[in-house]
Amino acid sequence: MEEVAACGDSLNDLEMIRAAGLGIAMGNAQEAVKQAADAVTGTQEPSGLFVAWLLGFWRPRRNWMNRG
Repeated sequence: MEEVAACGDSLNDLEMIRAAGLGIAMGNAQEAVKQAADAVTGTQEPSGLFVAWLLGFWRPRRNWMNRG
């Protein structure tokens, strides 16, 4: 799962966000999802999804975000 990027905004996305190599919360996500994510992008409008795609394409190493 290290090579997987996952985007989510709701509590039902928490497991997926945590399991992915890069978990991305949408800007309108619930706070628990934002806390679990490696990165937070804009809302679900096209610009937020584009930024999420960029994060997945040029993703930093997990420890860069001090998440371990």
